[in-house]
Amino acid sequence: MLSIQGVGGVPEPTGPKQGSSKAKDTEKAPASSDGVSISSEAAQAAEVITAISASAKNSEIRQERVEAARQNIESGTYKVQDVVRQVAERLTKYVS
Repeated sequence: MLSIQGVGGVPEPTGPKQGSSKAKDTEKAPASSDGVSISSEAAQAAEVITAISASAKNSEIRQERVEAARQNIESGTYKVQDVVRQVAERLTKYVS
């Protein structure tokens, strides 16, 4: 005997089989909640980015001093030892 199976030989879909443990398990399983966890490295990177953007907004660069230093370097009158001494004096406040 000849039988026809769906359209183009594709069988008709059937529902879940009775006695299937898979269907029962999904019905009993509690609903899971989605979540996101951020690694400590990502949190630190976010802090660095925040600090960089804050420093860019609150720049203490005095353009006239930068320009004067640039001219001194180009003319050869920039005294490196004086700068090193000044930086060392300022750093001692934070080290002691």
